[in-house]
Amino acid sequence: MLVLITAELADSLCSIIDGIVVGRYLGSAAMAAHGVVTPIFVILCIFSYMLTVGFQQPCTMAIGRGRMEEARGLYTMVMLITMVLSLTIAIFGTFFPYSLASVLGTKADDGEIYHMAADYLRAVIPGTPALLFFLVLIPIIQIDGQWSLVHIGSAVMGVSDVVFDILNVKYFGWGMWGI
Repeated sequence: MLVLITAELADSLCSIIDGIVVGRYLGSAAMAAHGVVTPIFVILCIFSYMLTVGFQQPCTMAIGRGRMEEARGLYTMVMLITMVLSLTIAIFGTFFPYSLASVLGTKADDGEIYHMAADYLRAVIPGTPALLFFLVLIPIIQIDGQWSLVHIGSAVMGVSDVVFDILNVKYFGWGMWGI
């Protein structure tokens, strides 16, 4: 449970820091665009939790009963579902960021917010596979007893988020694409 709390805390801190950087350095339109895109990550997190909650108990039971092939089969199924979902979202979001921005609630009439939301999606959506695999692997790593890997991954994610946000606004000037 501590592992999941650590990962969630790191993710929440990254979101807070992104919001602070966007609001402080990129302005109110960028903050609105950030707010439009944020639900996609909430939806992805909910989906990954549904997968892992449904996976964790049967896998643990299979391991406890000595049925390692069954546990491997469950693991493979969850990884395949994660791969298909994340690649579908990444491909759709990369090639159709304006359509996805519209699905998330903004429209061409919103002008700058619409374009900034699409920019942000164009930058972050290709990372969907990494995000989903990270979230799905947390309970798998926990079952395996290697909790420190989650702590290390969460720390690396948090530090790199802050560093790249600062580099973006101070040196690169990539706007929403760099958040």
